[in-house]
Amino acid sequence: MEPIALGRVLDRLEKSGFVQRRADPADRRAWRLYLTPRAHAIAGAMDELAGEAIGDLLAGIKAADLAVATKVLAQAKANMLRLVEKSQDEEHDD
Repeated sequence: MEPIALGRVLDRLEKSGFVQRRADPADRRAWRLYLTPRAHAIAGAMDELAGEAIGDLLAGIKAADLAVATKVLAQAKANMLRLVEKSQDEEHDD
């Protein structure tokens, strides 16, 4: 997410009572985020729903096939990042 969009999401979460911002004792420019009891109360239900959704999504896919797919996607991501970095380096050389 872009920093501005993330800031707005955090503002809403704080206003709704799900997170609390506290100053970082080691860096006065930074804030630390903490989940509130209200957030902890629903986190378990969210984990359960996510687990069910992932189970439904991966139904019928063998573990070995999933491992291969994960490896292929990781390599594609690495290739993409390398290409982006190369393109940025070329822009700076101009």
